[in-house]
Amino acid sequence: MNKLPVFRTFGNALGFTLWNFFTIFRLSWLPFAALFGTMYLVGYFAAGAMTTGALGTPVLNPRDLNENIVQFLLLESVMILLQAIVIAAVAVSIHRVILFGDRRPGSFFNFAFGITEFLYVMMGALTLLIFIAIMGALLTPVIYIVSQGDFAGFFKQFRNFPASMPGFVQSGEFVSLMLVYCLGGLVAFYFFLRLAVWPPAVVATKRLSPAEAWGLTRGNVWRLIGLFLLPVLLIWIVVIPATASYWYYNSQELQAVHEVAPIAGLPNPDPTAAKEAARRVMEHKMQSFQQFMPALWLAYLLFYIFFTGLSVAMLSYAYKALKGYEAGELIPAPHE
Repeated sequence: MNKLPVFRTFGNALGFTLWNFFTIFRLSWLPFAALFGTMYLVGYFAAGAMTTGALGTPVLNPRDLNENIVQFLLLESVMILLQAIVIAAVAVSIHRVILFGDRRPGSFFNFAFGITEFLYVMMGALTLLIFIAIMGALLTPVIYIVSQGDFAGFFKQFRNFPASMPGFVQSGEFVSLMLVYCLGGLVAFYFFLRLAVWPPAVVATKRLSPAEAWGLTRGNVWRLIGLFLLPVLLIWIVVIPATASYWYYNSQELQAVHEVAPIAGLPNPDPTAAKEAARRVMEHKMQSFQQFMPALWLAYLLFYIFFTGLSVAMLSYAYKALKGYEAGELIPAPHE
């Protein structure tokens, strides 16, 4: 049983991501661009569905979407499936670079999806089922006790959500369920840590079994927690300056808005004038935002690609270390 070298593994992953960013970008830009484009179109369609009901009738209450629930469930299912396909295509490509040295040279429009990517998606689905099974096993007895066996009556009280929530919270059932939910979260978190290197194991062995990953992580739970905390610190190092820059820019925007629509700052403005001022404020904000849209979209894409590459690299190098391989050593590829 090998012990995971936390800082060396993170350093290897970060170094790989920085020095091979062009390769990561080359292998992942097309799937992510397709995903973001589809998300934009779905968001546009969903916004239209929220403002227009059946036969063009306005939906006055955005929460009253019963007539469109089938459409939203279908869209949500399609988006989940698309995200799973994109993540599998990108992650498998990066895993193969680190594990086998397969860089797919000359491939600038990479969107491969074969048996390994399919197994990767199945692994994600099984992980979700594990979480559901853990939460169900812990929550079902508690719901049975607090509802005195009346499951239908228990869930019926949520038909008027969120109006029913204050009464539910005051009943005391909420505290019991939240305590068990937190316990379930901890149990699920332990299982996820023990299966942390399952993704690279699927790519390395072309098998769906989690047995290898479970065995490799034995005695390394705390080391894996430390490994996963390091990128969080890195994100904060990036986010804090970006947030400070945003607040500075926003303070400048507030001054510009006051100049565009000063009536909005008066204590008791005329309703008509206030509405017009609000409209002008929104127009000004939209114009200011739209001019930065291409740059923001590119920055978001690069940010997403970088941290996806870093996350995948951490798992691959952790798998190598737990298997006893050196960081730069290639492992035998499974037979195609």
